[in-house]
Amino acid sequence: MLSSDIFLLLSLLTCLLEDRFPNAVPYVYQIAAIMGFGHLVVSRMFLTVFDEYMRFWYNLFYLAVALANVVAVNLYLARALLPSKLQTLFRIKLIKARNQRRLLIHSSPQTSIYY
Repeated sequence: MLSSDIFLLLSLLTCLLEDRFPNAVPYVYQIAAIMGFGHLVVSRMFLTVFDEYMRFWYNLFYLAVALANVVAVNLYLARALLPSKLQTLFRIKLIKARNQRRLLIHSSPQTSIYY
């Protein structure tokens, strides 16, 4: 059940951040949540082949896939946001380095002789 909730939350998150994700991603997460819930219902009600241990391992695998998708979404967002922040940081450091170089040139004793 927790895995289905995670997939639904990922679907909601990707829907809210629709400008950063492809259009099909929320629907893929909704389908994954419905498939997980459907398999839980079918394995409990209709199939006697699945005992408790089989359902446990299936749910554990489903939870691992859901958590891997959480990590993947975070990495995707970090990759999308990080370059713009790094560019801003690089520009700030570049401006500071230029200003320090100007100060060093104007304050050095060798250049003051030629003025």
